[in-house]
Amino acid sequence: MDARERYSIPFFFNPAANCKVSPLPSVVDEQNPGRYNPIEWGSFRGKRSDGDYADYGTEVQISQYRK
Repeated sequence: MDARERYSIPFFFNPAANCKVSPLPSVVDEQNPGRYNPIEWGSFRGKRSDGDYADYGTEVQISQYRK
């Protein structure tokens, strides 16, 4: 085992607003279907951030897109 110290640097990536987020076609097939419906990133992120400024009811969660 390597005894050197490790450093972790977080990297946050926000795709373009019109980007469709879905599983890579190479990992989805009839035996392994996608577990979530595709999401348009801008719409999802916009709904998530609405709750930062006012109470619009239940905050949108990724689980709401589960098939």
